[in-house]
Amino acid sequence: MSDIRLGIQSTPNPNALKFVVSVPVKTEGNVTYKRVEDCANNTLAKAIFEVSNFIIEVYFFDNYITVTQNGGIDWEQLEEKI
Repeated sequence: MSDIRLGIQSTPNPNALKFVVSVPVKTEGNVTYKRVEDCANNTLAKAIFEVSNFIIEVYFFDNYITVTQNGGIDWEQLEEKI
C-alpha cells in the first residue's frame, strides 16, 4: 500500500482552502456539507466540522476536499488540525 500524500492549496476565496489528497475521496460526483448534522454517513466530513465551529462548509470531489470557514479564525490555526 502506498503512502497517502496531502497538499494544501489556496482558492480564490480567502475563507476556503483546498486539501488535495493522493487518493480519491469521492469516486462519483461531488457532495457539499453545510452542517455537521448533514454528514452522518461521512465520518471524515463530520471530523472536519468538529475541528472548529468556524468551519461552515466541507466539499468533496474526486481527490480533494475544500473546507470553508467564516473568516473568524486564521487558517494557520486550522490547517494542522484538519
